[in-house]
Amino acid sequence: MRRIILLLFFFITSVLAFENVMGTTGYFRFQTSLEEDKENVCFKAQGASSKYRLGNECEAWIELAVYQDVEFDNGIVIHNQVRPIFLGANGESIEFFDWGELYTEVSNIFDNSAVFWVGRRFNERYDSHMTDYWYLNMSGDGLGVNDFDLGEVTLSYNLLFHKLNPTTVDNNKYSLLQSHDLRFVKKIERGEFTLFLNYMAVNGESFSSTQKVDASNGYAFGLLYEDKNIFKELFGMEGNNISGIFY
Repeated sequence: MRRIILLLFFFITSVLAFENVMGTTGYFRFQTSLEEDKENVCFKAQGASSKYRLGNECEAWIELAVYQDVEFDNGIVIHNQVRPIFLGANGESIEFFDWGELYTEVSNIFDNSAVFWVGRRFNERYDSHMTDYWYLNMSGDGLGVNDFDLGEVTLSYNLLFHKLNPTTVDNNKYSLLQSHDLRFVKKIERGEFTLFLNYMAVNGESFSSTQKVDASNGYAFGLLYEDKNIFKELFGMEGNNISGIFY
């Protein structure tokens, strides 16, 4: 029902729009062997939390995103985006896996550059792409406000939810994991600093006399520095370098 409501909202806003721009983006990866008798293999180091890249993939992964930018004559812009994900193990058929994104974002309501959103989205995430390891990934269902201008810094706050479901319990039964994510960003000539604070809480839930999810909570904070000039200075090419400290 939530997806139907969002898709209906996309349609209504496009009808009333002053300017309506559609576009696509996405990402895909797959591997294959040029010789029929060669098996596609994948691996990761024993006990490693990150996995494989550079020809060692275990599956084909396809993201097909469609977005819509709707601009009204008062300057307000509505950005709608859907991103279905398709997945298939090596040598097997590729099928629909999940909705990676399905959200609406509204900007230019006020003069402080704040951007409001609701739905499901990839949000403020950082990875080491070579090993497919996400060291900070606050994506999921929720709502929030990003880039709220406070003068010297901008503020972002996002409330996100995830469903935790033991593998042996009916799919309709779950416990909620909620995340409160707060960020302050300071832009400088070379890039930007990001201070993040995060609090997570799992709701306790008993599924049966032997199956349950215990209530628990935790927090994290850290500082990231993104340098946008260093690759151009050292190698004459585009690229960013991100360093950070976490607790």
